[in-house]
Amino acid sequence: MNLSDAKTHAMGALFDTNYFAQLITYTPHGGEAISEVPANITYGEPRGDNFRGDGYTWRLTVQRDPRADFKRGLVRSLAMVSVRASDIPTPGYRDSVEFDGATWTVTEVQDA
Repeated sequence: MNLSDAKTHAMGALFDTNYFAQLITYTPHGGEAISEVPANITYGEPRGDNFRGDGYTWRLTVQRDPRADFKRGLVRSLAMVSVRASDIPTPGYRDSVEFDGATWTVTEVQDA
């Protein structure tokens, strides 16, 4: 197995819903929804891991109820969502992501 084959195999496992991934619905701001997109979701604040684009995946910071942090006593809910660039070619700010029964808003996109 060469490096290219190894990357393809790793991406297949990473986005396999039988292992790590779960299905999301992605809706571009003002656009049509894209259903059943496999994604990896990590809840909470980003850990400062110096993400570098690999050319295969986008990493999106999403927030549930973006105005919640302006209300007294509520803390905003954040998650990091990784999707294949082949599934979502041009993600953008204010796009919507649905998973776990809630709608989340894209607040940051890190390049593929």
